[in-house]
Amino acid sequence: MNPYDEVLYEGHPFAQTHPDRLATMARLFGMEAAPVERCRLLELGCGDGGNLIPMAYTLAGSEFVGLDAGERGIAKGRGLALALGLSNLQLRALDLMEADADLGTFDYIVAHGVYSWVPPAVQERILAICRDRLSRHGVAYISYAAYPGGHLRTMISEMLQYHARRFPEPARQIEQARAFLTFLAQREPDDGCTLMLREEVETVAARRPATLYHDELAAHSAPVYFHQFAASAGRHGLQYLGEADFFEMQDCVLPAEASGMLRRLAKDLIDLEQYMDLLKCRRFRQTLLCHAGLKLDRAVRSEQMRAFHVSASSRAQREAPPKLPTDHPVALAAVAAANEAWPAALSFEKLLGEVERRAGAFAEVDALLADVVLACFAGGLFQLHVRPPKFAACAGERPRASALARLQAGSGEYVTNLCHCPVRLEGDWSRLLLKLADGSRDHAALLADLRAAAGPAGGEIRQEDFDRSLEGLAACALLEA
Repeated sequence: MNPYDEVLYEGHPFAQTHPDRLATMARLFGMEAAPVERCRLLELGCGDGGNLIPMAYTLAGSEFVGLDAGERGIAKGRGLALALGLSNLQLRALDLMEADADLGTFDYIVAHGVYSWVPPAVQERILAICRDRLSRHGVAYISYAAYPGGHLRTMISEMLQYHARRFPEPARQIEQARAFLTFLAQREPDDGCTLMLREEVETVAARRPATLYHDELAAHSAPVYFHQFAASAGRHGLQYLGEADFFEMQDCVLPAEASGMLRRLAKDLIDLEQYMDLLKCRRFRQTLLCHAGLKLDRAVRSEQMRAFHVSASSRAQREAPPKLPTDHPVALAAVAAANEAWPAALSFEKLLGEVERRAGAFAEVDALLADVVLACFAGGLFQLHVRPPKFAACAGERPRASALARLQAGSGEYVTNLCHCPVRLEGDWSRLLLKLADGSRDHAALLADLRAAAGPAGGEIRQEDFDRSLEGLAACALLEA
């Protein structure tokens, strides 16, 4: 039996695989990326569609195809897609080795968490599909475990596999692997190596059981050095475009002396990226590829920022604004405005207006702001968008949560918001509120039905708690405009 049929892997959205992210990176480097609203995207190893279905739900004008050898996951995904009435999505139970030309061509191809966990022949097939099925200005996303950081994870995987090999049932293997992780974590660190191992053990122990089974206990698990991956892609007529997270390509996180040394040592971009991996002990990459014949413009300039929408990168920045490399009023105002708007994205013009309102008049403020946006993007504080996410910024008269989130609320701890990110639901009645917010009730009716649905505990739901939770749904980008 396929291991993904034995132990079902629950899929989740990955914002870095969304067409908006891929198109943004492509346009930064001079490519004519396909419009996010009218594109074709193929996901290899789509599982139950946890990443693909939310894309299809929010981008009705685009077409999505998912392939996976696990029939249970495909069946689950098809059921959810049917309940949502999605007509722009195909989920096919198909071995990647059997994928052929009938798929057509795609503007974007995604393979998340697959490459390092399949045999070499399948790895070659993934790259061949990207070469053959990618449109002229298409972008492929492939994530994989990377060395040198992958050596620690490989060491732990080998330990767990050795211990779990005597137990035939997957459930027992997972149980015993977790028990052995607990045993390893109890070792007192007596040197630097043991301390590093303990930190990695704690990271692995926090994984979900299915993830532990399919990653650490997988029959195939082979990290690669970046230069090896780039060479394999090159043999298939593909070239390195960049990383899904722009800040991962920057050497500004390194001390100035180390950064200068790397630039003197590196022969080319691939060499520089590999050296950065060695210094950062990188263990995972999310690499973007495109056709080798395309000419790229890698000189990203601040004036390009005017073409994008800008958002803060996370809620954490809103709650605890990061320390900036400069205290210039334009930078402070830009970060404050982006944090306040999160999770919404602001056009450059709107952000400029907010900066002028907060910081006052400055000579050439638009040029200053462009510099700030690029610096914050490179530092991981900002995210750029070609197509900003669409959702209600506040709960309207008749709040309507996304149909996808309402369905997911009935069966899981997490739901997917309209920014293609997972949101954890806190408390039973928050889940009930989300399911009831279907646009048919005003606030009074919604509160009354929530109290009734919550049973005996419903009488304890106060108006102020209800209002706060409803606005919380809006703040988490779960309500449709």
